[in-house]
Amino acid sequence: MSPSLLSLVSDDDSTPSTDSAPSTDSTRLAAALADLAEVMHTATGTRALLDELVAAALRLVPGAQATSIMLVERRTLASQHASSPTVDQVDAYQLELREGPGLDAVAQARPVRVPDMGQEQRWATFAPQARLLGVVSTLSLPLRTGTTVLGVLNLVSPRPAAFDDESERIGVLLAGHAAIALAHARSVDNLRRAVAGRDLIGQAKGRLMDRYGLDEERAFAVLRRVSQSTHRKLHDVARELATTGGLAALRELEDELALDRAAEAGDPDDTAAEADAAADPGDAAPGPDAAGAVASGSPDAAGDGPEPGEAATEPAHRL
Repeated sequence: MSPSLLSLVSDDDSTPSTDSAPSTDSTRLAAALADLAEVMHTATGTRALLDELVAAALRLVPGAQATSIMLVERRTLASQHASSPTVDQVDAYQLELREGPGLDAVAQARPVRVPDMGQEQRWATFAPQARLLGVVSTLSLPLRTGTTVLGVLNLVSPRPAAFDDESERIGVLLAGHAAIALAHARSVDNLRRAVAGRDLIGQAKGRLMDRYGLDEERAFAVLRRVSQSTHRKLHDVARELATTGGLAALRELEDELALDRAAEAGDPDDTAAEADAAADPGDAAPGPDAAGAVASGSPDAAGDGPEPGEAATEPAHRL
């Protein structure tokens, strides 16, 4: 976290008078949140942003002794960051048992506050497990932008009723700033992955074009075919080929690709060999009578051969 943010919320400042305390506290909080928003928006990637969010939650939210973040990934909630092994285990229990305040905060898109896990009746299996870990009170805040919930910020304490209305108010403000920054960071990460993916696909196509003499369109068709036949993502197939220079699934296509290359090159020897293989052995060396018949224009001598000027059709192999 930036030094300026720490100084804004440190306990070293002089104690204000009673009359000015509420105004000063609000000003300091607003300044801290503004500074935090700038720090999170300039964080290099989602991981750095989560680091800032966890540190800020511990500094800014009254009562928070430990914190964690769970994010929604492809409609599945997963633990992404925890400030201690204890709270990490609390998240693991929630995900394993499919119950708990964090899951409810995401499902209901609203804060969930627990004064005392020992008295909690909503999660009959999870609450005793959390209590055994020393977690007594919790505050779970959804990270949401509009109607989209990106995840949840979980705050825990070993003391009962550690979180009050003020804790929730500050936590909601913090979560709101964090959700906007998180949505932006994810967009940037997705863009970077897309660019990197295109680069890898371009490198993989280049290898196929050099190795098998394919054009760009057919090289991409080979990658797509391997992706479908192996049930792997196109990006993963391209990465393997681009980084290792080999691809096990290509071995099954080696013969077909070699024929494609010969067909594209139009090698006269290959074309003649294919024509000879397709012709009837009796037609390969016509006798004198047949030659004479051809010279005389006999229709029987022409047989089934091509008309004058007609070329033999060369077999094509397309992916």
